[in-house]
Amino acid sequence: MFGLNIEDLTAGERLFLQRRRLGEDQKTAAKKHGVGFIHYGQSERINRFFPKHIEPITEVKDYEWCVIVRRRKKLKQRELAEELKVCKLWLLKMETGQIQATRLVQYWEEIYAKEQSAATQ
Repeated sequence: MFGLNIEDLTAGERLFLQRRRLGEDQKTAAKKHGVGFIHYGQSERINRFFPKHIEPITEVKDYEWCVIVRRRKKLKQRELAEELKVCKLWLLKMETGQIQATRLVQYWEEIYAKEQSAATQ
């Protein structure tokens, strides 16, 4: 999806997905891994200092790819919600799989297609 596959996930992104799937916040995850809150946040964001145990990821849902792409592009949820002309809560629900993320997936597919087109010109 969007030109990405599981092998493209960084350790920080795998850590992020693991935490998210468990429904934990960063503070809880940091405590579980025995590291400080700031240290843990850096592990997710900039792949610095990894906690010892990161679960292998064998599948990534469409809505999870959408979050990964948004984070890589350093877009805030508010910014993307404005671009999609939806409220931030609606975007959050799409990014967490609480509602269908069809519109969000289409948005990122269009962005990917434009980037591919520009790269080949």
